[in-house]
Amino acid sequence: MLTGAAWNGRGVTLSNSRFEPADVAGVTAEDISRLKLKWAFGFPGATSGEIQPVVVGGRLYVADAEGDFFPLDAQTGCIHWTVEVEAGVRTAVTIGPRGSGGLAVYFGDQSANVYALDAESGDALW
Repeated sequence: MLTGAAWNGRGVTLSNSRFEPADVAGVTAEDISRLKLKWAFGFPGATSGEIQPVVVGGRLYVADAEGDFFPLDAQTGCIHWTVEVEAGVRTAVTIGPRGSGGLAVYFGDQSANVYALDAESGDALW
C-alpha cells in the first residue's frame, strides 16, 4: 500500500520540501487548464478542516476541527471508515508500517492525545 504517488506527512520529504515532481504527480503545467472537479467532500456537521490532507496508497486522509477523521478513496471520494477522537485533529497525519504488518495512521489532537489507528479498518492500536 505504500507504493505509487504519495504525500505522506506535512512536508512530503524529511527536508519538508512540499514538492511533488511532475512525473510522480502525473500532472504537468500544460495539464492545469484542463483539470476538472472529480468529486467534493463536505465535513458532516463541521465548519472547517484542520489538517493538510495526506495521500497514501490510493487514500486521502483528512480530518475536521471537531475531531472527526476520514480516509477517503482518492478516486471516488467515498469514505472507507471514520473515527471520532477526543478533540479536533491538529497535527499532520503520517502513515507508516506496523510491526505486525499492514499500515498505521498516526496523528494528534488539540487535547494532546496521540493516536495510532489501523489504516485498513480504523481500529485503535493505541
